[in-house]
Order: sequence, then structure tokens, then C-alpha cells
Amino acid sequence: MSGSVKVRNVKKSQAIIKSLIEEYDDDELQVTSESKDGITTLEVSGGILCSYSTVREIENKLLELSPYAVGEAGRFDMKTGEDDKDILWIGTEEQIHKATRKKLITELTELYNQLTPEEQKEFLEDKFKI
Repeated sequence: MSGSVKVRNVKKSQAIIKSLIEEYDDDELQVTSESKDGITTLEVSGGILCSYSTVREIENKLLELSPYAVGEAGRFDMKTGEDDKDILWIGTEEQIHKATRKKLITELTELYNQLTPEEQKEFLEDKFKI
């Protein structure tokens, strides 16, 4: 698991973050307080290795931060198996919707850029009647 989320620095969000750090490897969980603007960033780097049930517990705890998320939705990439990856989004419904659209547009742009110029032209003519 790796990723980050920015949350308002309020008692409830701080309590959730504190419980995460106390329950799991604090070498993997890092907190950056930005006191000027009242925002705390929780980062998980390097991955937390744990059982499936523990992953679900961590997910549920991270989801508790959703009401306090600020800016873009937080994103945690989770490797759930040999080749399986999940994304856990943290934030409001609007933040998550915007983040998933942005991710999709980025992926589509990368795929489009892999096409030859002729294929790009054909795609545009076919899909957009250009």
C-alpha cells in the first residue's frame, strides 16, 4: 500500500491518524503537519505488508478520513495479489469523481499517444467526425 491524503487538521482527523500510527508500522506511515494552513498530510510509502483482513481494517480507518479530505481526493494504491491492484480513494463523492475522471483521461491520453500519427487521425475521424 502506498499513497497520501491531505486532511483538515481537526481533533477527529488527528485521532484517526494517531490510531493508524499506533496500530500499524509507523515507519511506513508518515505525517506532515502544515500548520500554516491547518492541513495534515498522511503518507504511506514503501508499502505495508499485511494480511487481507488487516488491509480491510486499514482501508476502513483511512475511509474515516474522507469527510476531512481537502484538495484532490487522496489516493492509496494497494497491491492485493500477484498482479492485482486496487485504488482506494479518500474524499468526498465529488472529489473522488473528479479524481477518477482525471485518472481515466490521463490513461486514455497515454494510450492515444502510443498510436501512430495515421492511427491518431483515423481515431479522431472515426470517433469525432473530424
